[in-house]
Amino acid sequence: GLLVDNNFAGKSLLFFSCCVFAVLSNHLVSMWVFLELGTFAIAPLICLDGREASVRAAWKYLKFSVIGLAINFLGLLCLARAMGGDISVDSAPGQGATSSSVASIAT
Repeated sequence: GLLVDNNFAGKSLLFFSCCVFAVLSNHLVSMWVFLELGTFAIAPLICLDGREASVRAAWKYLKFSVIGLAINFLGLLCLARAMGGDISVDSAPGQGATSSSVASIAT
């Protein structure tokens, strides 16, 4: 049968909080960091039962997720270079994306 994990709720809350902080962050690099932390937080939940197949699946998930997020980070670097070095999402803290910030990205 399945082994009972005493830290299942804690691991789930860690993953959930990483995802929430990624959505709420207003800086692209901090969003990337929280996505990467979420990737590492979900891996123990994938191999929860400890079977060889689930451990292999967790390693495959980590490998593909880390490679995908590394490519994402390279895209963020290219975006930062195109924007002149500023990689924040908002033009000012507490404000949403304005038409001037969207226009500066488009040009």
